[in-house]
This record gives sequence, C-alpha cells and structure tokens, in this order.
Amino acid sequence: MAENLFELVGRVGWMDISTTDKGTIITKINLGVKVSKEEWNNFFITFMNSAESKKRIAEQIAEQCKEGDYIRVKGVLRVDKFTPKNGEKEVEKVSLIGWLFNHVKFDEFEKRFIDV
Repeated sequence: MAENLFELVGRVGWMDISTTDKGTIITKINLGVKVSKEEWNNFFITFMNSAESKKRIAEQIAEQCKEGDYIRVKGVLRVDKFTPKNGEKEVEKVSLIGWLFNHVKFDEFEKRFIDV
C-alpha cells in the first residue's frame, strides 16, 4: 500500500519543542501556506526523531529554523482512528508527520521557490 505523502512550501509560524519521558524530542510547527493572493492556510506539522535512524530531524528543525523562515517540508499523512470517551462513532484524526525540510527562497526569474 502506498503511503500518503505531502510536500508543502510555506512560512514558519510558531514552533513548540518538547521531550518525552524516554528522551525523544518532538518539534511541532505551524506552517502558513499561501493558497491565493489573499488567503493563507495553516498546517500543523510534527517532527519526531526516528529511533532506527541517526537523523535527528526534530532537533535540526528546532536549531535551524525560526519564525518567518520560508521552508519546504516533505512528510507523510498519518490517520489515527479512535472512539471518543462519550462512546459515539469512531473518529479519524489526520496528522502531518514531517521527515525532511529545506530552506527556500522565491526566485523572481523562475517565479517559483527554490531550495537554498
């Protein structure tokens, strides 16, 4: 089964860094993505250090990005299903899990964002 991949280019809003009891670092960002001349959509993306990989993506984004930076994020959609405490019907929660990011800038000549 193919994974649901995403790629978004936008501007970093807020960033939240936390550590679990087991020492895993989790960085959450708000990425503002321009969808038209006047409209922006906000996407909430989570970066977690992978236990099987030496790549420390959550730490890298926390250290290398700041509010206002333009970045390209690639990742996967994760769908979690659960039944709320009130016992009504099952609910699906979609999460965006980032696994790669690059700083970008807008190239006026090419009229598109390019990796820096």
